[in-house]
Amino acid sequence: MICGTVRQVEIQARDFLHDIEHRVYIRPTSQTVGEYLENWLESHIVRASVKRGYKSIVRRHLIPALGHVRLKDLAHDDIKTYYKNAQQSGRVKNDGNGPGLSRRSIKNIHCCLHRALSTAVAKKLIPSNPANPIEENERMYEKPARSIPSTYDPSTLNTFIAAAKEHELWPELATSIFTGMRRGEVCGLQWRDINFAAKTVSVCRTLQIEGGTIFIEPPKTDNGYRTIPMAETLYDTLKAHQQQRIELLDLLDEHLKPTDWVFCRYDFSPRRPNHLSKVFVRLTRQIGRPDVTLHGLRHTFASILIAQGESVKLVQELLGHYDPGFTLRTYTHVPTDSKNQATNKFDETLREAD
Repeated sequence: MICGTVRQVEIQARDFLHDIEHRVYIRPTSQTVGEYLENWLESHIVRASVKRGYKSIVRRHLIPALGHVRLKDLAHDDIKTYYKNAQQSGRVKNDGNGPGLSRRSIKNIHCCLHRALSTAVAKKLIPSNPANPIEENERMYEKPARSIPSTYDPSTLNTFIAAAKEHELWPELATSIFTGMRRGEVCGLQWRDINFAAKTVSVCRTLQIEGGTIFIEPPKTDNGYRTIPMAETLYDTLKAHQQQRIELLDLLDEHLKPTDWVFCRYDFSPRRPNHLSKVFVRLTRQIGRPDVTLHGLRHTFASILIAQGESVKLVQELLGHYDPGFTLRTYTHVPTDSKNQATNKFDETLREAD
């Protein structure tokens, strides 16, 4: 509302017209930060796994601390003060780690808040993002650097394969090993995605679990839709797995359908990704390498391919990344032996040219 003295009204009217002309006008609203965040969770966060994590951050941390503030009044100093207090006494439950949140926890909270407020800026609910860092020391709250999980070298991977072949979930694990697919993508496979004639596996969906409920979602990016050639070991494994399923269904007077899950439980519902992870953990302990996670198989797949000379572009397409640069930054931790071979090969090329 424009009000005040004649001079004040003139100034407000001029500022209002300027904002309209330059398309920076922000419509006044009484919406609070808490109300906005709840709406943002429901209307802008689609993936169940992401929503689960953000919902915990929003409801356990952000709303109790900042939810009462009007969205248009939220200032950079409000956020900065909250982070400082959270480091001292932000832990919701006493788990023996002290009253304050770790720096990593605060970084995760910041990533969530910054993303939410960026959406508010795009929707012209606020003129700028108050979570943007202003001082250099505030960079500590930005998104943590992506950590690179432990991987297997080819010899240790063969040791793991020997142990995994004895487990009933070997077909699931073989698919992870020989395609680099994420666990949700593996569990989301249906028989229509397996082309034995062309020897390919197509990624068309991912399976997520939230609160015991199964969610079928699209791949993370458009590049996530991909077709991966099957190595002979994987082809033989899936072919035998399919034959076993057909024989079981014959006993039940049923037939294999294209939309049946490739990997399923006793009731033919899809295999849960967390169960696949639990089995993997037991096997890694069995071979004495519990430091490697199930997602580490994906990194192992990429690292071995690059170490044997495959192009980053090819690996990017197999993994379904949106950008080859991301693949290069994330997965190309090439072993020292491979680096030595590369420099020696360079030396040999020069010597042969003499």
